[in-house]
Amino acid sequence: MQYISKKKQPDTWENLLLSADSDYVSLIVLAEAGLAMGTSLWLAEQSVEKYLKSWLKKTDPGYKVNKHGHDLVEIWKDAKSICNPVNLKFEDYERFVTDLNLEGDSTDLRYSFGFTIQLPIFFEEFASLGDLLRFELLGEEEYKMRGRSAGLPDSFLDGRVSQLSGNSSEIASGDLISEFVEKSRNVGLGSASFREFFRKSSK
Repeated sequence: MQYISKKKQPDTWENLLLSADSDYVSLIVLAEAGLAMGTSLWLAEQSVEKYLKSWLKKTDPGYKVNKHGHDLVEIWKDAKSICNPVNLKFEDYERFVTDLNLEGDSTDLRYSFGFTIQLPIFFEEFASLGDLLRFELLGEEEYKMRGRSAGLPDSFLDGRVSQLSGNSSEIASGDLISEFVEKSRNVGLGSASFREFFRKSSK
C-alpha cells in the first residue's frame, strides 16, 4: 500500500490560493494550540508567499511563480510593480515582509533554531496582511462568500483567533475588512489604512 502519492498541480492562481489558505489555516490552528514556533513559522512565510504569487498570477497569467524561489522580498517587489491594490498599502507591511523572509533560514526553522515571534503584534500583522491579500485576490463579494464557506478568519483577538468552531478547519470569523470597506465608502476614512483599523478593532 502506498500511503502518500505526489502529483504536480498546475500553478494556476486558484491552486495557489487554495494552498495559501491551507497554510494560513494550519498556522492559525497551531497558534490556538500554543504551537506557533519553530517549523510552524514556515507556514506564515509560505501562506504570504503563495497569496502574493496567486495575486501575481491572476494579474499576469504569464508570471513565472518560480522566478524568485521563496525569496519573499523579491516576490513582494514584483507585486508592488505588477499588481494594482484597492485596499492594501504596501508600505504598511514592508518591515513585516522583510522579517518574514525566512528563505535562508528554512533549515534552521525545521530544526527549531530558536526563532521566536513577538505577540500579539506578529499575528496582528500576519492576519491583517493575509486577509488583505485574499480580499485583493477575490474582490468584495467573493471574499465575503469564501471567507465564511472556507472558515477563514477576518479577525484576531490579542494575537489569537477569536474561537474555533466545529472541527478545527472551521474558524469563527468577524467582518473587519467588510466593515472597513463599508466605512471607507460611506463615511470616508481619508488615508486610513486597514492595518491600523485592524489593530484598533482587535483591542
